[in-house]
Amino acid sequence: MFRHLRGFLHLTGILGFVWVCLFWPVRLYLSAESVHWLGVALGTAWLPAFIGVVLRCLGFFADPVRAGWFQAAFRSITLLSVVGAVRYWRPELRLVQCYLWMIIFYLCALAVEVRGLHQELYFQESVGKRP
Repeated sequence: MFRHLRGFLHLTGILGFVWVCLFWPVRLYLSAESVHWLGVALGTAWLPAFIGVVLRCLGFFADPVRAGWFQAAFRSITLLSVVGAVRYWRPELRLVQCYLWMIIFYLCALAVEVRGLHQELYFQESVGKRP
């Protein structure tokens, strides 16, 4: 349970760091509305990780590979749903105002989760080989 929570906190820290790094350039060179969409993109990337950790802590996924597939699929569905909703209700938004931030946060979250899955599988393999 603590490994899952540690991975979630690591992902939260990385996404928070990316948000902080992007905040000032977005605020200076774009509009305040773009900062709003930066926050929406952060939530879009963070929420599936939170739900995945809750489900893993409740015991729905004992296999880390299945949990990784679920989180990746759920994150993709969430991202596509948000992009579709934004495209429907706000068709005037440009790539830099909204969609670029969602892509950046999606790729960061995916990279952190794949790294965590790799570490977890390596840990299981190394524990299994000990006499």
